[in-house]
Amino acid sequence: MNRATWLLIVLSLSCTGRINGSVTGGGTGGGTDEECPPLPGSNSETERIRQGLAPTCAGCHGTGDTGYFASRNAFESLLVRNPRLVSPGKPDESDLVKLLEGSRTGSSQKQMPISGDPFIKLDTDGKTSIHLEDVRAWITSLQVPGVAGDADPTVSAANRID
Repeated sequence: MNRATWLLIVLSLSCTGRINGSVTGGGTGGGTDEECPPLPGSNSETERIRQGLAPTCAGCHGTGDTGYFASRNAFESLLVRNPRLVSPGKPDESDLVKLLEGSRTGSSQKQMPISGDPFIKLDTDGKTSIHLEDVRAWITSLQVPGVAGDADPTVSAANRID
């Protein structure tokens, strides 16, 4: 991970008031969305997706290591900028979509929500605030600075400094 990525993570975690899973700043839960500016590359469609998923997901993912819905910046830095969960331009390669469809393999967590019907069934039954197709379309059009959809083999090249 490069220096800019680490800085972005540290700034977003300090803004949300969570560092190493603990609450900082007097135990009140830290920063709110109003106190934290959006991350570079943030857009209204990302916010619409966050708000649409929150009623189904925030109950389990509101705090801690998987607190994607703790704030706008938590959603963007912990979920959107995690290429394992969201692969910009490639919804079929994104674990987020696989989990929502209930089709993730190679892990003990096959679906979200983890118990009951997967998100896709809840969506089909009209029990979600957003449709899975909206999430897929968002990932297809997503452009996240610093997160490439394809691996860049040049980033690990070492240059000798004389």
